[in-house]
Amino acid sequence: MRTSTLPYRHDPPPDSWFRSRRFPADFDTGEIQSYTTGTRHIALDGADNLKITPGRPGFPVLPRSRYVTTLWPMTPYIANARAWQESWDRQQEAYLPDREHRLAAMLDAVDATAAGAPRILDLAGGTGSITLRALQRFPRADVTLLDLDPVLLAIAEASLHGRARIVTADLRRPDWAATLPARGFDAVLTATALHWLPAERLGRLYREIHRLLDDGGIFVNADHMPDDALPGLTARITARADRDRDARYAAGVVLSWRDWWDRVDTDPALGPLAALRREVYPAGHTAEWLPPISWHLDALRAAGFTEVGTIWRGGADAAVAAVR
Repeated sequence: MRTSTLPYRHDPPPDSWFRSRRFPADFDTGEIQSYTTGTRHIALDGADNLKITPGRPGFPVLPRSRYVTTLWPMTPYIANARAWQESWDRQQEAYLPDREHRLAAMLDAVDATAAGAPRILDLAGGTGSITLRALQRFPRADVTLLDLDPVLLAIAEASLHGRARIVTADLRRPDWAATLPARGFDAVLTATALHWLPAERLGRLYREIHRLLDDGGIFVNADHMPDDALPGLTARITARADRDRDARYAAGVVLSWRDWWDRVDTDPALGPLAALRREVYPAGHTAEWLPPISWHLDALRAAGFTEVGTIWRGGADAAVAAVR
């Protein structure tokens, strides 16, 4: 059994915060029947329903073999969540100077198909970059953010203030969708994330996403997707972008990926989660799978989508969209 020693909020969130969490289908209630956190005592019944009663302050106990696929029961107290969110955005923009353009194109597609109060799944949503922008564009949207990284999820939780559901799940597992509170999404959105999955798993994931969408719903994936017809030019564009980014790193304009995570390690709230992250990813991320855009379009057609195409491109990156 594992006892968390992370710092927690002095003002626990409302009961609705806990009720918005769901445990995966394979959660073993025999390993852990209850835990106490903040001033709430949380218990599971046989149907995985949460029973919330007053309790003494304490720390959650998580089963050693299961904790990576369950939801972190409390958000670490992050006093400077806005600064961490901005820092993440700047670090990502060093790789993706046109990041805001691709995110806007994704939300434009949602606006064209499910304006008003769309039901959105932010897949591998990290710190909540897409979710925050979606809620700004669609204030009445019903958004679920799913990721596995405990550091990024903690920043997302602290930034969103309960405005979206937060779900922890591992997309490498075929049963990841069992953690979702509902299905029938109008849109599933993801950006710069699925390249960590191998080809076979990504193809299956596209089929799983198809099943989560309502008829007419859309899936949009923005990532590094080179144009098959421009291999030489794409290589030169990529090399130029690499030189520009390295120059910005050398001048201290932005943090590199490694520098950003080094700072996380020294943060009082995020540092313990960074240690947990190393247990979640003991070998780091797997090798990147970066096929040309034709691979994604073919895989989406094979997954059963009726319309498949490109809605945005910037250099070697693109956003593909698929309609159920």
